[in-house]
Parts: sequence; C-alpha cells; structure tokens
Amino acid sequence: FTFVLCFFHFSSIQVVDLGCADCSLLRKMKFQQCVEELVGIDINQQVIRENMYLLSPLPCDYLNPRIRPLVIKLYQGSLIEKDPCVKNFDMASCIEVIEHLELSMLEAFSNVVFGYMTPHTIVISTPNADFNQLLLGLTGFRDRDHKFEWTKTEFQNWALDICVRYEYSVTFAGVGSGPAGTEDVGFCTQIAIFTRMPARNDRWPNSNADCDDIHSYKLLHEVKYPSYCDKNIFENALINEMTYWTEKIKKHFLNSTEQGDTKNNVQHDQESNEDVSWCSRSMEKHCVNWSVCKSADGYLEVQKHGDTIHIPLDQLFTILEVKKICSSVVRLKEALLEIEQFEIAGDNLVVYYCGQKQVKIKADFQNDMLLITLNFKYFSLIHIKVSSK
Repeated sequence: FTFVLCFFHFSSIQVVDLGCADCSLLRKMKFQQCVEELVGIDINQQVIRENMYLLSPLPCDYLNPRIRPLVIKLYQGSLIEKDPCVKNFDMASCIEVIEHLELSMLEAFSNVVFGYMTPHTIVISTPNADFNQLLLGLTGFRDRDHKFEWTKTEFQNWALDICVRYEYSVTFAGVGSGPAGTEDVGFCTQIAIFTRMPARNDRWPNSNADCDDIHSYKLLHEVKYPSYCDKNIFENALINEMTYWTEKIKKHFLNSTEQGDTKNNVQHDQESNEDVSWCSRSMEKHCVNWSVCKSADGYLEVQKHGDTIHIPLDQLFTILEVKKICSSVVRLKEALLEIEQFEIAGDNLVVYYCGQKQVKIKADFQNDMLLITLNFKYFSLIHIKVSSK
C-alpha cells in the first residue's frame, strides 16, 4: 500500500481501487489532499458492506474540513464488465487481484481496464512465482483462491503486450527483497506501473461509447467529506475566524493606545530592535509575516477612527487560518460580501451584526480595510476600557 501511495501526485484527482476488498487501501488514500473522488470496486458485496463505514468522516474531519472536496463511492461489480462511472480516471490501483481471475478472463480484464476505463496511471501488483522457492514450507500457490501465479518473465511479457495493444508505457518495480545472493529471483511481489501514452486519445476513437449506457455496477455506499467547498461550512468557518481574530486585534490595539502608543504598525522598531506590533506572541505564531504588507507611505497602520478600527485585509489574510479558508485577498473580499451577516451600507461598507452583545464589523473594501465598529455599551462585558470623547 505504501508503494501505491508514493505514486500520488497533485494531478491525481480521481482514483479507483480495483478489487478494494476490505477497503484497507481506500482508508489510506482518503488522506491524500489532492484526491476529490475515490472509488472502490469489488465483486464481493458482503465484504464491502462489512467495511464501508470505516470510510465515514471522523469528528476531526468536521473540526478541520478539507480544502478540496472528497466523495467516496463503493461499487459491487466485476472487473470484466464495463461501467462508465470509472472512465478516464487519473489513477487506478489493482493490488493482488489479477491472480484471483481465471486466465481465460484476463483478456476481458485487459480490455475493460486498458481499453475502456483508460486511467492515466495504473498500478498492478501480483505475486512473483520465482520468489516462492524462498518461502519455507510453501507448496503450490500462496493462496487457495489463486488461479495462477506468474514468474517475473511471464508478468513482464504480459505487461509489455498490454502496452503494445493499448498504447501504454510500463515501469517494473516490486516490494520484498530476498536474502543476499537471490537478487536474480526478483521481489516477493512484482509491480507494473502503466502510464497512458500522450497521443493515445488522438489515435483511439471512442469505440466504446455504445457501452456508456450500460451500468453494470451497483452502488453500495457513498459519502461526502466536509470541505470548504461547501458554502455553509465555508461561511461558518470564515465568520468564526473573522470574529475571533478581529476581536483579538481590537483588544490588542486598544490596550496599546491606552498606553500611549497612537501609531501601531507591523514594522520592526529600529531603535529598540523589538517588535512593536500590536500582534501578541500567541497571534504571531498563526501569522505568515505581518510586515510584508506595504502602503503608499511605506507601511500599513491599524488605526482608530471615531468609533471604528481600520484593519487592512492584507493583514487579516496573513493569518494562517484565514489563508487556509480563502485562497487570496480577493477571495476573502468576495466572501465577506457574499455572507448574509455582512450587509452593504452605501457602496463600500459592509456591516456585520453578531447579535445584541457583540461587536459590529464594517469592511471598507474601497481601501481594502476592515473597520471594526466598537459597541461602547457593552465594553464592560468584554473588559475593555475606552476613554470617552
């Protein structure tokens, strides 16, 4: 399984496990953040039903949603039958499966997987019969259900023939080395990594289009993982983070102004060589860099204007939690405008109502500044003192 996981890359968005059995590999694959669709297929309906709930989201998946969506589907079906639900995936795995097929079925298997499914990358593993002599006490095949076990030469010949017929390239590898001096035997498990040739699509017309209306697989289980692509999850997370951090920023800023610090910025103090940012040490560990944002006069300020505090959106975006939710400052601005709790006042202002005892938040998007309106009536509730004017 570890070998298969090493072949994941950021373009592996759709992945299918052929012969998923107890879903062990799928349970590892779901942690790959690049995957958006994960499909498992097995002929044994009972074993899927016994293990399918192991793929359900955990409580931590709701507390820490994925950035990209993830859908997991489990089908009961045969690998020698065609179904359009798994066509043109980015990657397919077939781990210790083909030896359970009759030799007479391999032709149909090859036609379905390489000729119809046509995934970009296919990882196929099978026992190496040459290695069996090193397994003490073994007589016959390694499993009673194995219909055949190929030698290294037989497996490579089959794989090379597949490449010629279906326009794939192949690389051979394996896991499980024997003792010193047995290198010529090969690995305990032999693996072939097939990669679809770039020009294949141009030379292969969609001759299997007539099979796209045939649905041979039975969907047994489908689950969607929480992610920021879900509007409700995205909005709730953004509201929580913005409320928490703007309140924290406001408190630090007001505390610093009480002590006579009327200009709080994120520049390094050249005289004392100390960080004079209003950002506390506990906040700094959540920030990428609070000093990278520049304005016309050389730095960004967090200032109090009447009953508001101005916070540049660029500074809010440097908070890692906010950056994880929103991909850019532009997206952050758009998201704040779309959330119901933010209402536009005039052309440029958005007002956020938290309730009776909360703070009102305004965002001046013309100047890329977030304005926090201070609710003086409830300052005693949050233990912040503000001098009256």
